Amino acid sequence: MHRQQLLLPYPQYNSVFGGWSSTGDSIYHAFALKIEKRFSQGFSLLAAYTLSKTIDGAVGNGGGVRPGGTTDVGIINWYNLRAERSKGIEDVPQRLVLTALWELPFAKQGNPVKRFVLSGWHFNAISTLESGRSIALNSGGNSNRPNVVAGQNPNSGTRSLAKWFNTAAYSVPAPFTYGNSSRTIPNVMSDGVKNLDFSLFKDFQVTERAKLQFRAEAFNLTNTPVFDTPGVDVQSRTFGVVTATAFSPKPRELQMALKLTF
Repeated sequence: MHRQQLLLPYPQYNSVFGGWSSTGDSIYHAFALKIEKRFSQGFSLLAAYTLSKTIDGAVGNGGGVRPGGTTDVGIINWYNLRAERSKGIEDVPQRLVLTALWELPFAKQGNPVKRFVLSGWHFNAISTLESGRSIALNSGGNSNRPNVVAGQNPNSGTRSLAKWFNTAAYSVPAPFTYGNSSRTIPNVMSDGVKNLDFSLFKDFQVTERAKLQFRAEAFNLTNTPVFDTPGVDVQSRTFGVVTATAFSPKPRELQMALKLTF
């Protein structure tokens, strides 16, 4: 133990905790496009698209920054911070959100009962298409990364839940050595988001001052599953295997509500 202490850069300090340093860096480039169009008959459409790239290094994260977020090992070699630079764990290369709103133009004239029941309904749909999350590998837990196998491409072969990427592209590093793979796989993402939320609502004018709103909502209307990040430990039997669904979106959820304002 004493010999190990003498090999440290500042052996005179036995226990130093809590220090922070500004060693990390990140760069984010993006192209954003927004299209909004109002049509006749109360129909409107909004589309927002983002094409982006996030690269960072020496972030020292070591854990998810949000529920369901990607986790990584963090800094493994403080003497070679350049090796920490890679595609960021929060990188989302493409994201498209389409929003449609339609106020039904029916039954605005004529019988009062018919107007009360059929007019004033609003339909709203939000569709989200998003690239998957980054996959951050490790070797034996959050202390090391695997080695890259020369001549092997992680993004080769047929993709399936049992083998999401080419696991032969990585190997276990030799004892007491650092793995030479990047923090995240550069050309493979986890499963992308395909989600559709839908709502139907209407305001009923009960009296001059009282208003009753009925709302029906469906989250993940098509009940489309999004699979979680595959196993990331090169020493695990589940390496490259998808074993669960993602934190978000959840399975289809339906809800109805009434709100009275006066």
